[in-house]
Amino acid sequence: MDGTASLAAFVSQIDYAQLPAEARDIARQALLDGIGVALAGSQEACAQIMASYVRDEAASPQATVLGLGMRASPELAALANGTLAHALDFDDFTPQFMSHTTVSLMPALLAVGEVRHISGQQAIAAYAAGYEVQARVGLATGPGHYEMGWHSTSTLGALGATAAAGRVLGLSPQQMQHALGMAASGAGGLRQNFGTMTKPLHAGLAASHGVRCALLAARGFTGDQQILEAPFGFCKVLGAPGEPRPELLTQGLGGTFYLAESGVDIKPYPSCRETHRCLDAVLHLVHTHTFRPEDVVEVECHTSAMIPHIVIHQHARTVLEGKFCMPFCMAVAIVDRAAGLDQFTDERLRDPRVQELMGKVHFHYTPEDKGRLEDLARPETVVVRLHDGRAYSHTVSHALGSPTNPMPRDQLWAKYRLCASRTLPPAAVARSLDMLAHLEDVPDVADLMSIVTGGP
Repeated sequence: MDGTASLAAFVSQIDYAQLPAEARDIARQALLDGIGVALAGSQEACAQIMASYVRDEAASPQATVLGLGMRASPELAALANGTLAHALDFDDFTPQFMSHTTVSLMPALLAVGEVRHISGQQAIAAYAAGYEVQARVGLATGPGHYEMGWHSTSTLGALGATAAAGRVLGLSPQQMQHALGMAASGAGGLRQNFGTMTKPLHAGLAASHGVRCALLAARGFTGDQQILEAPFGFCKVLGAPGEPRPELLTQGLGGTFYLAESGVDIKPYPSCRETHRCLDAVLHLVHTHTFRPEDVVEVECHTSAMIPHIVIHQHARTVLEGKFCMPFCMAVAIVDRAAGLDQFTDERLRDPRVQELMGKVHFHYTPEDKGRLEDLARPETVVVRLHDGRAYSHTVSHALGSPTNPMPRDQLWAKYRLCASRTLPPAAVARSLDMLAHLEDVPDVADLMSIVTGGP
């Protein structure tokens, strides 16, 4: 059996009962975190624009748009919720295939799942199905896909969202093949858009495309049934020459769940994940040593040479660019001694102390670093040098929130409360958190969605 067919057959039959306990836990946490950051993102400027668009285009109000007090068709709800969930860059990330996984999977499976009245266990199984597709296609395509400029959250996300929505709809293996065939032709997204509203739109487009492809496949629409491994298929066309390994689509299939093996990185800071080890380091320094912003003469960020190709802005003009600007992240963390939602604002970006410090932040690389994705695994060090000659340094190997340095449950729940309280009343925050923390016990996700509707 070919790679696409094998993978389609496998994900179309994933069941909650067969998932490893660790995979269930990660899916539950990821869905909790994803809904929380979407609720917080519903207050951003791009969310208001999206709400206006959805309101004008909504012809079939069946699915909830998180935090905005409105409903739309499943496809439009997925478009909106994916955009909201990625608006703050506060959502989870999986470095093994360089993708924000939940922001495409969660909106797609919930948009269809709300209409179908699926259970929490079915939602977890659909998440696992979508994650497995993202992981396997990402690994089979190779790291050059991201390095060439594709935004994997959008490209891989479109395929994962299709699998997640298709699992909710109960697509047959053959229908899942057709759905993935359609999804691959609509997968896109360029990293050049980092620091603009289009970056979060990528997640929304992936989620809505996944819903569309799954719904069309359920009605008999067809796509190529070898779209992943074929000569003109996804892996070959979107991968770097010589890198695609289609055999990874099915290697260990049925015995390995990448959701349990790779997991997700839960973010403590609303910025690009590749700023987080340096943020962990600089925050350690400001809370361990006594110095003022005006004492600093230089901040050295010893990272991979690949980092500036991801964190692409060197002097941010807007807070959206600031999320991809290491100088801003370092400067605001030193000035405010924090790096939360309150720090990533245009007001903080304009602070003269932050602006002055940004000019003192510089990258440093090791000579052997080739600027490839594999170099990202190296530890990162921040050195803060002061006018009086003192120098403080701290090295971080694994950022807070990664599977090897997990965020404590209380901190994850606190993050959800912080995000959700931006749009929901306290009672709704508490009730939704309880349901998400025990998602496997929820009989109908529509009950959950009725609580997180929010809005005026």
